[in-house]
Amino acid sequence: MANHSLAKGTWSTYKTAYKHIETCNRETGRRISFPMSTEDVLLFTSWLLTIREVKATTAESYLSALRQIHLVKGLVVPALRPDIVKTILTGAKHQDRAPNLKHTFGIYKN
Repeated sequence: MANHSLAKGTWSTYKTAYKHIETCNRETGRRISFPMSTEDVLLFTSWLLTIREVKATTAESYLSALRQIHLVKGLVVPALRPDIVKTILTGAKHQDRAPNLKHTFGIYKN
């Protein structure tokens, strides 16, 4: 019954988030496990933003997916957005909104 409480697209996002955890583990040589620690959340968030180059809003949706993954596994849900992660995501959002300076500076070239 719980599976029907969410849209197919939502479950797809959850599946993608889980696959990203596996890829992050492989690419970083680290082992993110459930329940996730603050260090795990920081690693995953920074990997998403810097290596996968996803937008902050996408990273936020993956963190929401991780909450649901914890619940489905019957695990206590850790704090997936500690203050440091909130700060990183806020900074990433500002960066996402900033104009691409490479193109802006090109205007001033002679």
